[in-house]
Amino acid sequence: MKRIVHIVNGTITGYDGYAQRVKRQLELWSCYDEFNVHIENFTSWKKLMPAKLKKVMRDTMQYFSDKKFTINFNIGLPVVLFFANPDMYFKYCANTIIRKNKNKRMDVLYAENLLCGYIAYHVNKKQNTPYIIDYHGVAPEEFRESGTSFGRVNYSYYKKIEKITLENAKFIVCVSNSFKSYICNNFDVASENVVVIPSCIHQEKIEFDNDLRKEKRKILKLEDKKVIIYAGGIGLWHCTDEIAHLFKRIIDYDENFYLIFLTHNHNKETVINIMNKHNVNVRNYMVDAVRHDQVYSYYMAADIGIILRDESLINRISSPTKIPEYLSSGLTLLTTDTIGDVSSIPTNKIVLNYNNIKDGTINASIICNMLEKLKDREANFQKSKLYLKENFVWGNMWYKYQTIFETKETKYE
Repeated sequence: MKRIVHIVNGTITGYDGYAQRVKRQLELWSCYDEFNVHIENFTSWKKLMPAKLKKVMRDTMQYFSDKKFTINFNIGLPVVLFFANPDMYFKYCANTIIRKNKNKRMDVLYAENLLCGYIAYHVNKKQNTPYIIDYHGVAPEEFRESGTSFGRVNYSYYKKIEKITLENAKFIVCVSNSFKSYICNNFDVASENVVVIPSCIHQEKIEFDNDLRKEKRKILKLEDKKVIIYAGGIGLWHCTDEIAHLFKRIIDYDENFYLIFLTHNHNKETVINIMNKHNVNVRNYMVDAVRHDQVYSYYMAADIGIILRDESLINRISSPTKIPEYLSSGLTLLTTDTIGDVSSIPTNKIVLNYNNIKDGTINASIICNMLEKLKDREANFQKSKLYLKENFVWGNMWYKYQTIFETKETKYE
């Protein structure tokens, strides 16, 4: 049995894309006995009051203990050191891992994202422990666009550690074939050392419930509407303005369309202001915040799931969890040609040119006519089901983890 030291930064008890990927991955690992997992969780926590900090720690510890994992919380790291001497910061973190795992085997390090990967690199330098980096996105570009304090550190520094971390990793896990091509074309990394594991869902989430659909549409008074849904955040990359603009074009052509916009409570007023800016009448949309376990019923009530992204490297290599979530309930995917491997999805999609949305030349009548042809939700679900099971189910990714952890003789093609 191999002992895996899993390096994670920040809280992962939430429902953002990063937290969901890490949690679902850990849930998969907990089902098998080929290795045991020990987690090193790094975070500064400086924004949390003591009472909330204790609750987050308690909830996280309980989560991991339920999954038969062990965990070290590394709290109160000297974040100011990161800005004064970044390399010293990463060496500090690496030394913390080595110290806390003294006299314990570390067969392999599994690092979530670039910062954790660079910590793993420094552990590897000190004691030759191989590491795997799960690279969710192009971190230097993400930091530069985020406007966060980490992002204000020199972009060239992130590019430097990206090159070092990727080129010295035993394996790189990335989220799309587009991302794999980018890595192999821009770094000294062999194709066989890059494994694609997209943002997946659990198989039991692939479900269509027509009774729930009818009930929810009745409650929302949407029985006769063509319903588009968006569920997620409103960061710059989420293209909220473009969603409002496109929806306005659609209802100008066919007013029978309706938009459900699910987001966080603190975003609701901003979304309403954006809708007002684009002259979307309040009778044509709703904005709400619901618990994560309630989102599925809204998916059932809808006909179309919308996700738009602008033209950038960040989006070109991405794998938003929203895509398999939409398809898993039979929604038609309304999206742009700027997202990861979206072109490889065989059915139930309408792919738009992002620039046509941005410059206002998008033809709403063509979109509406295409959506009309895809209005049979149950038929759409049956078309999506097999594709999702083969490409976006966590359980079917196990053989890839066996390859990178070398727990059985197998080659990933």
